[in-house]
Amino acid sequence: MATETLSKSRMSRPRLVGLDVARAIALIGMFAAHIGPRYDASGDLSATFTVVAGRSSALFAVLAGVSLVLMSARRLQRDPAAVGVVRAQIASRALLIAALGAFIGALGSGVAVILVNYGVLFLLAIPVITWGWRRLLALWLAWLLVSPTVTWLLAPHLPAPTGRVTSILSLRTP
Repeated sequence: MATETLSKSRMSRPRLVGLDVARAIALIGMFAAHIGPRYDASGDLSATFTVVAGRSSALFAVLAGVSLVLMSARRLQRDPAAVGVVRAQIASRALLIAALGAFIGALGSGVAVILVNYGVLFLLAIPVITWGWRRLLALWLAWLLVSPTVTWLLAPHLPAPTGRVTSILSLRTP
């Protein structure tokens, strides 16, 4: 009975077609960036790579945030006391995404796998899912002002980037 009710509630929610289309565009763009030709016949960056590189993953990250908001808001509107459940759902998604990224990164495909980073960002979203727009705006403004300075101060003390993709194998030597 509970499964039947759950299935009916999921079925009754309308799909957000625009969100699905945007996800498809982001995925196609990431495939084009990683699988398509990076350079054209003259040795310059190809037009396709120039258009999709970086933009597709940024779109995918924004859509991941939108999906977290939609998932959280729907559940919390129905049951405001379900904050713990929503946080657990986000944490489980974060760990699943990070684990998937760590295993894909171990394949050595040469593709920049950023799923581990997404998993970390999902975990960072957990404390703020109940915040209103004013607190989120304050956090954004603080991050905007503070993070460049912190980055500038820390950069000389960090090791040089290796370009290595995070994988299950690199967890021994992060």
